[in-house]
Amino acid sequence: NDNGVFKQQQGLAQVDRSAIANVVVSLRNQKVTTATEWLSDARLPMKDGAVQITIHAGGIAIVELK
Repeated sequence: NDNGVFKQQQGLAQVDRSAIANVVVSLRNQKVTTATEWLSDARLPMKDGAVQITIHAGGIAIVELK
């Protein structure tokens, strides 16, 4: 999520911590039964075959879908 990350030519990046991204992940023509976020090793809740993830400013999520 690069929302809220302002990189200057010199100096440190400024990060707006309130800029979050709410992401919904689903697959066409395939059924997802489980989703695991690899960085925290947490199982993510499923709703109607889709996974909703909140990613903070400057953050990433690596999700394994099965």
